[in-house]
Amino acid sequence: MMRLMINYYLVLSTFLKYYNLLYHYSSFNPVIFLKVQLNSSCKGNMPEAIHPEPLIKPQALHSKDVKRFFASRADKLHTAERLIKASLITSEDGEYLKMFILAEVDHWNHDRERIVIMCTNAMLIVNFCLINESYSNVRRIPITSLRDIIIGNMVFPSKTLQGPRGFYCIKIMANSIGESNGTPEISTGVPKTSEVWNPLSKNIPWIILTAHPLAKAKDDELLSEPWRYSIDSFQDALLERIAEAQTKSMELASLEIRAQDIEMPVHLGLTSLLTNQGDMGFAKDRGGFYF
Repeated sequence: MMRLMINYYLVLSTFLKYYNLLYHYSSFNPVIFLKVQLNSSCKGNMPEAIHPEPLIKPQALHSKDVKRFFASRADKLHTAERLIKASLITSEDGEYLKMFILAEVDHWNHDRERIVIMCTNAMLIVNFCLINESYSNVRRIPITSLRDIIIGNMVFPSKTLQGPRGFYCIKIMANSIGESNGTPEISTGVPKTSEVWNPLSKNIPWIILTAHPLAKAKDDELLSEPWRYSIDSFQDALLERIAEAQTKSMELASLEIRAQDIEMPVHLGLTSLLTNQGDMGFAKDRGGFYF
């Protein structure tokens, strides 16, 4: 009976998602936004950071909740950093700069833990399991291939079960998003409706990042390096790399950085509600069970 109910809700969620996508892509909703154009006149100047006011105040994490995340353990982070530097960073990526631990939001509003590596020439988004200290997927975005960056709060349809987020998001689109696991490069054009409708699709031409749950730690002293979990710190590092790349190349002349709400066309989204509420996309100690 329980399995039947779960299947029913999954089918209903899929139907509403598909219906809303048809509506979303067939209508135009003008949005007033701030547009920062990187051109030769601002060459060498760092774009101004954008910090949207959150729609809600994030609920603080207390010490016992912080310690349940494997990402709060300095030894785990140092191991991840060492392995990534040794096995994933190439000469084309340039010099290693910083490692962030953030949350990636997929096209069905599921949050998943990601390690984001900032190098001088590229940015790496790594699906790294902090429990068994291994990675399963790496996406590489050259800084000079960045095409469009949207910084803003995630918004949902007027009638939805999804609640507002406590942190803003950064949506990144690029002319090249490569994977290092042998799969073809991700398409960077307009996604097919069937791809966006499919919750398992990997061929989505954008990446949405937001703060890690540990950014809500009530006391920064609970974490050895709290900046690693901050979407503000990541934005500063990203804009710094863009400004540096702009001084060396004209390839970023058409890059747009916009302050604008990021639309997530999810009406029901029961799977994302369950996943995000229980932090299922993050490595945690769950009462003796680790996943």
